Amino acid sequence: MLFKILFCCDLIIGMTSNLLVELKLLGLNPISYQPTENKKPIIDFGFGLKKISSLCNISNNKVKKIKFKYHFKALDKILKIIN
Repeated sequence: MLFKILFCCDLIIGMTSNLLVELKLLGLNPISYQPTENKKPIIDFGFGLKKISSLCNISNNKVKKIKFKYHFKALDKILKIIN
């Protein structure tokens, strides 16, 4: 189920997950986001997996910025509805 959802994505960004390597081997192009002070990746997975140290390195046409308000105490509200 997870892979079906990920195949529909335009852009997949993770950090240091093995799922990124699996997706690369399946023919997708995930990005490993590894923010560090010296801009060197923490882990080099190989397999041609693209690594970035800043989200500014992603072209703006690929990323949609979503603005929304956080719903604080959402779990408490849901539990009140259930009970």
